[in-house]
Amino acid sequence: MLRCPACFERSQTNLASWTDPALFRGVKSYRSSLSRLSRYAHGYYRRGLATGMARCVSCGHEAPVRRARTAELPQKAGEITGIIISCPACKRTALVGLNGLLLCHPQAQQFWRAHPRMSTTQAQKIAVNGRAATLTRFVARAEAAQLEVVSDWETLETLRIQEVHEFA
Repeated sequence: MLRCPACFERSQTNLASWTDPALFRGVKSYRSSLSRLSRYAHGYYRRGLATGMARCVSCGHEAPVRRARTAELPQKAGEITGIIISCPACKRTALVGLNGLLLCHPQAQQFWRAHPRMSTTQAQKIAVNGRAATLTRFVARAEAAQLEVVSDWETLETLRIQEVHEFA
């Protein structure tokens, strides 16, 4: 179980709950555990979105992957969409909100390493080339920098990701 004390106090949401101890073998710190899990999760969820199926993290059976509706997400987390993987064999449900999915992206991880004190703004629905999309921002607290991520509303595919520096 990985939990950020500051985020948990605000939303009562864990960063991750994972059942495979092999993923963390040899890891000694919280940050290293989170980095390793993020690298794994990025591929896991992206493959699941692309194929519509993912291996259940509890029992190993194939499970369908689908986009989550807002009502299925933890209310306090402030997410507007995400991914649900429901295993028909063991009935375990894996859930990740859009912010969590995007935070696993390699560019988001790089931004986080450069700006360890950051927060996320509420995702906004926008239109890009006539397609419904979301705009998510990761904002550095100490510096005037943010990472903007535009995702397709239906597929959650990352359409654009860029670092923006604001100068007041």
